[in-house]
Amino acid sequence: MSDRIAFANFHPVSLFFYFAAMLVFTMFTQNPVLILFSLVGASLFSAATSTREQIFADIKFYVPVFIVISLTNPIFSHSGATPLFFMNDNPVTLEAVLCGVDIAAMISAVMLI
Repeated sequence: MSDRIAFANFHPVSLFFYFAAMLVFTMFTQNPVLILFSLVGASLFSAATSTREQIFADIKFYVPVFIVISLTNPIFSHSGATPLFFMNDNPVTLEAVLCGVDIAAMISAVMLI
């Protein structure tokens, strides 16, 4: 509760620039480590400013979204050098799977922010 009060004491312009910088940083970086840091930070921030019921509702929403994005990217993107298996004569590559996980983490972090 005190985190919400302390966060409310900041000027709205500084909060706008903070959130804008976080969104731009998260959306336009391609480094998986930085996206992971952004996802963890957004999750911790959301957990600190939400109620327990809202946190569980968020988990019920974001985990399926993460899984769906991670699994659908390799179906449509066939680029990569390491085929894992073939589905309908199209390769499912390791790089496409990892890119799907990266995109899912980025989208989840942006929605949490």
